[in-house]
Amino acid sequence: MERTLQRDTMLFIEYEEILLGKRKSFSQVFFHYSKEQNEKNAIRVIRYAYEEFLCCDKYHMDNYLTKEVVRLMKLRALMKYIQCPPEIRIMSNLWYLKWKVYPETSRFTERQIIIHTYQKLLDGEIKKFPKDYFVGSSGMVRVIICLHYLISNYLQFHSIKEAYEVFSSYQIRQILREYKLLNPCSDNFPLPIDALHALLPVSQKDELYYHRCRFYQCYKRELRRSRDEEEIE
Repeated sequence: MERTLQRDTMLFIEYEEILLGKRKSFSQVFFHYSKEQNEKNAIRVIRYAYEEFLCCDKYHMDNYLTKEVVRLMKLRALMKYIQCPPEIRIMSNLWYLKWKVYPETSRFTERQIIIHTYQKLLDGEIKKFPKDYFVGSSGMVRVIICLHYLISNYLQFHSIKEAYEVFSSYQIRQILREYKLLNPCSDNFPLPIDALHALLPVSQKDELYYHRCRFYQCYKRELRRSRDEEEIE
C-alpha cells in the first residue's frame, strides 16, 4: 500500500512538471508494464488532473471533457494507453474516457456500443465498420449482435419458421447487402441461415426445420451450379 502511494506521488509530481513545462514526458518506468497497468497509470494521472486542477468530480467532468482541455492539461500523450474497443477513437469519443476514469458512470454495455456503431453506419454517419471488426471470435459475436438488431428493428417475421425460410432464400443476400451485413456474415458463417440459427436462444431454435431449410438451400445452390456448368459446356 505504501509502495503504491509512493509510486502515485512520483507519477503526479512528474505530471505537474510536464504541466509546468519542466519536462516533456513521463519517465519510462511508469509506462513499461502490461497494457492493463499502463492504462491504470494513465487513468490515475487523468483523474488527478481533473480533480486537483479543474476541481471536477464524476458529476462535473463532462463540462471540461473537450479536446481543447485535454490539450491544455497536457493529457493527450496519455490517450494512447487507454484501451478501447475498435469502434471507439478516444479523442473523438471523450465520453468513453469518462467511463474509464469513473466506471460507475457507464451507460452503455459493450453490446450497446456495437449497436450504436452499426446504427451510425446505417444512418450514413460512418462509411464502413472499423478494420478487422468481424475477425475472430469477438468478430463473430459482433456479427450476431448486429444481425439480431437488424432482425428486431428492420425485419418482421411472424414466426421462427418464417425467419428460417427467409434466411435460406436467395433474397436474403440482397437484404444483408442492403443492411451492410453480407460480407460480415459470409466471412463468419457458411450460410446466412447458420448465422440466424447461431443467434437464436435455445428455446427458439427449431433444429429440424433449420436442417431442412439448410438442406434445400444447399440443394438448390448445387442445381444452379450444375446448370451453369452445362451452359458453359
